[in-house]
Amino acid sequence: MNNNFSDNIKKIRKEHNLSQEQLAEELGVSRQAISKWESGAAYPEMDKIISICKKYNCNIDDLLHSDIKEVKGEEETKNNMNKYIEEFFKFITDTINMFVRMKLKDKCKCLFEQGVIAIILWIASTIIFALLSTILDHTPLRYIPFIYDDIGSFLGAVYTLVAFIVCIIIMVRIFKERYLNYYQQEIVEKEKEEDKVVENKDKKLDLKKESKIIVRDPKHSDYHFIKGLLKVFLFFIKLFVLWIVFSLCMGLVFIGMGLVLSFLVVKTGIFFLGCFLGFLSAGVALSVVIILFFNFIFNRKSNKKLMIISFVTSILVIGMSIGMVTIGSLNFDIVNEPKEVQVKTFEIDMQENSFINHNLQIEYIVEERDNIRVEIETDKQLTTSYNVNPNGNINFYNYADRPMQLVREEIKGLNEKKIYPFYPDFNTIKVYANASNIEKLKTNQENYYNDIRQLNEENQELRNELNETKQELENTKMELDEYKRIENENQEETNELE
Repeated sequence: MNNNFSDNIKKIRKEHNLSQEQLAEELGVSRQAISKWESGAAYPEMDKIISICKKYNCNIDDLLHSDIKEVKGEEETKNNMNKYIEEFFKFITDTINMFVRMKLKDKCKCLFEQGVIAIILWIASTIIFALLSTILDHTPLRYIPFIYDDIGSFLGAVYTLVAFIVCIIIMVRIFKERYLNYYQQEIVEKEKEEDKVVENKDKKLDLKKESKIIVRDPKHSDYHFIKGLLKVFLFFIKLFVLWIVFSLCMGLVFIGMGLVLSFLVVKTGIFFLGCFLGFLSAGVALSVVIILFFNFIFNRKSNKKLMIISFVTSILVIGMSIGMVTIGSLNFDIVNEPKEVQVKTFEIDMQENSFINHNLQIEYIVEERDNIRVEIETDKQLTTSYNVNPNGNINFYNYADRPMQLVREEIKGLNEKKIYPFYPDFNTIKVYANASNIEKLKTNQENYYNDIRQLNEENQELRNELNETKQELENTKMELDEYKRIENENQEETNELE
């Protein structure tokens, strides 16, 4: 026989909240014997081992050779669902029996209290939901419409489910403490008094059978199905935390990228050092939060002292890095013009409906030529092109055909402590054409914008007409509803007269 028995007998005693004296009294031995069993100095006889197995629902092999807590845990896991179902139906049975025995006045009082509690919980959950929605609306996610909508819908569904479970648990607990336990206690006391008066054994047996319908809960312990709801609630909380952990891990990836990319501006001195320390400390702080969440999900203990010190130190270093970046950025010069400019020239055939559609001021220059020559000044890092629509609209646009070259130039500027703003638009547009073509270009452009304004006005008128039609339909529906109500009242009066 090994030491498993001494550990198991101690676990059995603690599980049943027994002292060594109480366990010794139940097994018919001395307290010293129990003490020796638990210390491993002595072992019980076979009849005592069999008695322990019968009293505390375990088998001999588990008691002597296995970890009885783990064995019981596995059996309980298998039977948990059946226990929850049984306890649920037991709760329903107890409730029905209680309502059958209650007076009408008490029934009304009970239902009224439960209704008031439900309304209060609904108001509280609505207020909390409004506060959480307000907080979410003020996060940077609102600038990403699709992600924001998906996250909002998911969080709304999770909150609704969690709030419903919590409200059910609160209502059941209050109902149990306020009514069910009280009536069970009262019924048990009445049955005890009846047992003293009744002398007939058959009647006593009948009364005992009836008393089995409602079982007293002397320790006011929670029902297993309530614990099940709590486990479901905890499961969804952990699922939500797991989703947060996934998001934080993605953030950790971006922080790692920023940490590496900060070496691209290593020549900026204190600015680079601030960026490097900021990304590094942010990664440490985020790692602490991720570890904390993981320990919560998998029920592991956290080294609180180490985690608090690491987190607080990281926050302090982040503050210092922000100061260093601020000091370093004071040495940067902002250049208000592109680093290098170029002039692009395009020869375009003139058509009757041609016009140049652009928001910038266009400089028209008279020059004797049949076609149109357009000169555009733009950033040298960009490529300029154009297209002609069937309606004569000539559109010019810029694009970066060498984006990496553009990035390299920006990084080079940062290392020189200069900031060159990116100008994706044009600096100037000059149009060379004869006087007749210039007049056509201006007239066609003006007609185009007039058509757009007219189209917008027509659309607005159509929207106004649609709103008026909707209002008329709503008024008609209200009139029909009123007519049906009057008709039903007349029909009821006719039925009463008949």
